[in-house]
Amino acid sequence: MLARIRFQQGHEREALRLLDYLARVLQHGHYERFASQIALERVLHAVAIDDADMLARVERDYALQEKFAAGYWSEQATHDECRERLGIALALILQHRGDLDAAESILQQLCRVTQHQGCVFRWAICRTNLALLLWRRQDEAGALRLLRDTMRESHLTCFGRTLFDEA
Repeated sequence: MLARIRFQQGHEREALRLLDYLARVLQHGHYERFASQIALERVLHAVAIDDADMLARVERDYALQEKFAAGYWSEQATHDECRERLGIALALILQHRGDLDAAESILQQLCRVTQHQGCVFRWAICRTNLALLLWRRQDEAGALRLLRDTMRESHLTCFGRTLFDEA
């Protein structure tokens, strides 16, 4: 959280140093959940500052393309927070590269899995990411419709910043 705050305050280098430090601390244990959160934070930062090198490093360090090719985000998957966050990270990387179809495929699958497993809030986050992808495709009406439908179907009374924190 501190890294995100420092980034929003305009201290990108310090924010990235904090994430790198945390990653080094966690690398000696088996903290898959925290590692996936760090991967997503790094991607969010890299997208915000348009750092293609950092995106490539995260993709390589977390073997995201290999996981994608191996079906890590396949139809048979059950909900797993690590799988979901790494999927969002890869979808953001793919969007940054302009591969919107592959990014949409991952996000659609994450939406199906989270909805099927009854993870309403995580489903809403995945749908928010999908809405932003539609927005990037210049489908503003589709993006707004998806957000409206997500609110109605999830029974959320409002959209908090949290839904967009991972998008």
